[in-house]
Amino acid sequence: MALLPDFGGGIEYPSMILEATPSREVLVHEVAHQWFYGMVGNSQFRDPWLDEAFASWAEAVVDPGSGLVREEALTLEGPVGAAMDEFESTGSYFRLVYDKGGAALLAAQRAVGEGAFDAAIRCYVDATAWSLATPVDVHRALAELPAALQVLQDAGALGEDDVPR
Repeated sequence: MALLPDFGGGIEYPSMILEATPSREVLVHEVAHQWFYGMVGNSQFRDPWLDEAFASWAEAVVDPGSGLVREEALTLEGPVGAAMDEFESTGSYFRLVYDKGGAALLAAQRAVGEGAFDAAIRCYVDATAWSLATPVDVHRALAELPAALQVLQDAGALGEDDVPR
């Protein structure tokens, strides 16, 4: 990890973090990318939520009650699971993918219980490690947790095309 002058935020690379805002939130988010993008890859153009929403969710798991991921974000209009070219602005991308996506994963975890959700996510990581994950893989991992799937479907993270065949 390299700490840079405070220009805001940070960025992750597999096995490397550049942190430009010295804060716990940025650090946790970027470290989470060592799993959700570093280990479990994804098409960042087609499915940016598969790493950014999971990294935001990790912030809330590490620091519960901090308000980093707010339940109100679930009311934002627009799908979490859109491709990069489908967002109307950079602001809507961040609000939907990071905020609403993280809130949807946290709500899915609460809907089924921490133990069951965490076990399913561990299976997701195990099944997709060192490959490119898709929303179908998330659906497959949560198949036995329909309440979690429903939360992600309602948020627009998972759609009809994301059902395993």
